[in-house]
Amino acid sequence: SVRSKKSIASCGHMSNVSAAEPESVAQPPHHDNGDGDEDGSGGDSSEEEDGEEEDEVDKESSESDDSADEANAAEIKSLRQMLQENPTDYEAHMRLISLLKMDADLKGVQQARQILSQLTPLPSEFWCEWIDDEERLSPPPQELLDVRQLCERALEDGLSVPLWVRFAQISVRI
Repeated sequence: SVRSKKSIASCGHMSNVSAAEPESVAQPPHHDNGDGDEDGSGGDSSEEEDGEEEDEVDKESSESDDSADEANAAEIKSLRQMLQENPTDYEAHMRLISLLKMDADLKGVQQARQILSQLTPLPSEFWCEWIDDEERLSPPPQELLDVRQLCERALEDGLSVPLWVRFAQISVRI
């Protein structure tokens, strides 16, 4: 939406606005010989082969996704263990948040951000991303108060024009 684009742009995340579009896959040219059978093969055998190939591709893709999910889960577990031993490891916190976002573990992301924000001052880009995420997830108007409070916490970490802009935008909407 236009509003979310403005929000992201005001926090300096304009490069993250547009979702990556999947690359187009080149399709072989179809040959129409005029008899309604585009490739001249009689129809059925080619369609069955195409269906089998698609099933194999879907299966491989699903297996690939499953193995990636398992790898993410293992890395999340490892990072959590590392953070138990060294809770001030900033890079481990950031990697954990990134993996939790990929897994769409919203509660986990919120908890990880809360923990990190209590340990160290955070850059305004981090706060802007967090505020944008919370704003998207929050139905108005009561939850916007929570987002505004998050903005206030962010402003305590340091002066930032984009954060002040976000604070003003959210305050106006309440």
